[in-house]
Amino acid sequence: MINRLNDLDSKTYMKFLKSWFIFSESSLLDFINFFTKEKEGENKSSVGIWGINGECSDKLKETKRKIIKLEESNPDFLNYAILDLRQSNLTTSQEIDSFFATHLNSLLKNLQKSLKKKTYLTLLVNNYQNEVKFFPAAWYIGKKVALYFEMKDEKIACMQPRESNNSIYPIKGSTISYALNFRNSLEATEDSEHSNFKPSLHFKNNSLEKWFILKPPSRKEKVKLHPAKYPEVLIDSFIRNYSKKDESVFDPMSGTGSTQVAALEAGRCAYGTEITHHFYEIALERLQQINTNSAYFMANDDAYNFNLHKDFPAYFDYIITSPPYWDMLNMKGAETQKNRIEKKLRTNYSELDTDLGNCADYDLFLTKLLKIYHKILRHLKNGGYFTVIVKNIKKKGTIYTFAWDLVERLTDTLELSNVQFWLQDDIRLAPYGYGNAWVSNTFHHYCLTFKKVSLSQ
Repeated sequence: MINRLNDLDSKTYMKFLKSWFIFSESSLLDFINFFTKEKEGENKSSVGIWGINGECSDKLKETKRKIIKLEESNPDFLNYAILDLRQSNLTTSQEIDSFFATHLNSLLKNLQKSLKKKTYLTLLVNNYQNEVKFFPAAWYIGKKVALYFEMKDEKIACMQPRESNNSIYPIKGSTISYALNFRNSLEATEDSEHSNFKPSLHFKNNSLEKWFILKPPSRKEKVKLHPAKYPEVLIDSFIRNYSKKDESVFDPMSGTGSTQVAALEAGRCAYGTEITHHFYEIALERLQQINTNSAYFMANDDAYNFNLHKDFPAYFDYIITSPPYWDMLNMKGAETQKNRIEKKLRTNYSELDTDLGNCADYDLFLTKLLKIYHKILRHLKNGGYFTVIVKNIKKKGTIYTFAWDLVERLTDTLELSNVQFWLQDDIRLAPYGYGNAWVSNTFHHYCLTFKKVSLSQ
């Protein structure tokens, strides 16, 4: 079967469905070949490029497409466009706003007219950081471009890969770029203020890699009952990096106790709450099986109504958690849903109305989640760290920038300390939309770490 988007066979097409990739010299060529059809003679697909020069520009000559430099001409018709902003070094919101005013606003408006409807635009862009400052330029720019084009996909370009002797982290690296993919399906609009990202945020340089492929051990039978567990080996790395032995670690949404197990095994004290009684009992049973002298306590409570339990310390040294990815577990027809139904496993967290995983409205879900975070952060020590493992969410063809939205809201009171990416390479690709439309698989998670500096105790 040949896909109508680009005439590629299934094997070649499927390679592009993963939401992260190892960047190479041929990566730009791969994007062009994916988003356009190969046509002969005078009917070659027209591709507009901007900001691509030197060896990268020469590499694009290998494709049987008509390459047009948008810096030199304003074509009437394009099948695809790719803009490379990685060398622009835009490190503040003021610099980006100025860059849009002088370059990108007119370019994007022209592309709205010249790009064929329902064809794609790719934006290559970096976040920027040095030893003490971090600015999420890619997210800020992505939201501005989304005023002109519909954002359909976010890919993480993994730079400078290094192999490791560690079987759990076989490949890792210290640099990433973004490839944000948009479709020309919006009406023309005027630019407007829409983002509250701070111009610069403090950044903690530490031993954790910027991106890593994680291959965790198999889950134990009872733990498999939870539909969205994150692995102890992942949490262990963060706990050891952001806390010290005998310090207290807390997770307000503990599930089957992964955070607490990792904390006790690392010699920390472990605390948590879990709304679902069934998962709470599994977590408690797992903790009771660990031979430890460290203190621990689990409460079967709703984090939304969080109160400091008498068996909790007055302040936690480190908080790490992963929230529900909105109500995505309630979406019917997903491949993982089918597999879990066949195995007679749970397909959602609970049937409770108060469970955030059952909240259908995204804005309400985000508001409630942030209320939980602000409550528990009152009990994080000053100078302590808070890590959230999270994804941007793709639902019914629309991307909800969940990770970016959390950073935007939380940096009013916290400092963003680090952004890392957990990449999954052990999950089967699902051919969503194959034969009719392109829908990628999201196999990367944001690991967002904040530092508490301004909330009073």
